[in-house]
Amino acid sequence: MKRLALFLVLGIILISGCNVNDRKVQGENISEEETLEQEIVRLLNASPEIEVTVKIKDGPDDYFNLNLEETLEIRKAKSILRDDYFDEKRNQILSNLSEDEFRLKGSVSRGFGGYLTKKGYEKLRNNHDIGIIEPAREFQIID
Repeated sequence: MKRLALFLVLGIILISGCNVNDRKVQGENISEEETLEQEIVRLLNASPEIEVTVKIKDGPDDYFNLNLEETLEIRKAKSILRDDYFDEKRNQILSNLSEDEFRLKGSVSRGFGGYLTKKGYEKLRNNHDIGIIEPAREFQIID
């Protein structure tokens, strides 16, 4: 029953043409990316560096399209190619940043995180391989 309700809500959103990533900021509709950009600029104006998570754009469709009819071996090979793609892109991106622009904290499967300065932000935001840059979030687990 819950699954049916979820499909109905998603269907209504899709039919109505709403973008679930759109938000209102000061009464103006803007996309999630614009909201994140505004937040990053505000944080960088308040501090010389901020902690961020950087997500790399997906690569060739051949690596990312999943087909359940493919054999396990083909799916494993695609997974390896996908991992190699992100490793190569991550290394390329990081090699173009100095220690004064970005300090790496760690890597994730499709991106990386670390400490970013204004100068580094300008470089990353103009890099066509970057999908999204967002401030790092702290989460608390409450019992």
